[in-house]
Amino acid sequence: MKKAERIKSHKLFGLMTILADELDGIDTISGDAKQIKEKCRELLDLLDPKIDSIFQHSEKVSKTTYIQEVTNKIDTIFRKHYKSM
Repeated sequence: MKKAERIKSHKLFGLMTILADELDGIDTISGDAKQIKEKCRELLDLLDPKIDSIFQHSEKVSKTTYIQEVTNKIDTIFRKHYKSM
């Protein structure tokens, strides 16, 4: 897998993880949101082996820590700029 493809895989995995986590955090969820959540989980299942294989080649980063760090950074950006949205 080329570097650009690995980066895109990481982005997609991070964004899908955030989407799934945010949908999990909603108490009352509509039928459409449930369907989006299911599709999101399916996509995560498809991306997971690719992300795992990338991280197997890296001794410096663990997948869980990396994805959590990306998620935290995105959350910080949203909190910081929320008023301007």
